[in-house]
Amino acid sequence: MLLPTGDGGAFDVWSDGRNGYDIMGARLSANGNLGVTAVGAGATTTGLSLSLVGANPGSGRAMLSYTPGSSGSARLDVLDLEGRRVARIADQIEPAGAHSAQWDGRDASGSPCPAGVYFARLTLGPKHAIVRMVRLR
Repeated sequence: MLLPTGDGGAFDVWSDGRNGYDIMGARLSANGNLGVTAVGAGATTTGLSLSLVGANPGSGRAMLSYTPGSSGSARLDVLDLEGRRVARIADQIEPAGAHSAQWDGRDASGSPCPAGVYFARLTLGPKHAIVRMVRLR
């Protein structure tokens, strides 16, 4: 499944249980660079980690824990299955270390999102980590 990244690139996402992750993904940037991204209950790429705290599937708020390996501009977005941004949870300069944020299950306009599969994507510079979230009604 291809998920557009919004910057001219895309994620190619597939299932692969051999390494302990639910889903794997390769990111193809607009300039042709390729990078592999781990997606799962707790995704870690070099210097960056993101995990969902609590029940998955779940209803209500989703608590996310993330750790940028270095300080920098961190952006945390919620995407739908087609890669469209549903909500932006964080977009700020973060120091290295542990942080948390929550998604209230609403889109950018404040409307409740329907039940389904969503992805939280943490971006720090060129690095991405993604976790899958299943929202129940």
